[in-house]
Amino acid sequence: MKYPELDYLEFFVTPFQLELENIELDNLPLGKYNHAVVVGRFQPIHYGHVYLIKQALQLAGRVTIGIGSANVTDEDNPWTPEQRQYMLEKAIKSEGISRIDKIVYLDDIKDDHIWVTEALKKIGKVDAIIGNNEWVNGCFEDVGIESRQVPLLQRGIYRGKRIRAFLRQVGKL
Repeated sequence: MKYPELDYLEFFVTPFQLELENIELDNLPLGKYNHAVVVGRFQPIHYGHVYLIKQALQLAGRVTIGIGSANVTDEDNPWTPEQRQYMLEKAIKSEGISRIDKIVYLDDIKDDHIWVTEALKKIGKVDAIIGNNEWVNGCFEDVGIESRQVPLLQRGIYRGKRIRAFLRQVGKL
């Protein structure tokens, strides 16, 4: 499905004078994992997410992307999982990113063990979770899956809450 009304969000996946080749992954072994997962809400997708996906692909042969809070619609989650997948796929294509295994929807579930069990049913066998969300990383660690954090990219610019506030201010959300 296409969502051309979301195309204005492409601004947030445009790098701000950024050359990723010059950013080092501090002490993270390249190509260590066969299959890793990146989980985010992508509300909306922004270049920090693209950066995270690129870093995950340096660490793993293939990456699955989990769209979190897929069953939640509220002020912090205004876009549907289908709209977020559309934004993700456009960003992935425009950045020339390959080796994305699949994109899955992950519903919020109050029980952490049930949440990670349901997530893994959709994701499949995975060697690592790559990201900076302590709760998500902890859920995967609790079932014996390694977690890796990567440096955040210009957190003052690339932060969903800040972007949503800006979009509300300019009447786009």
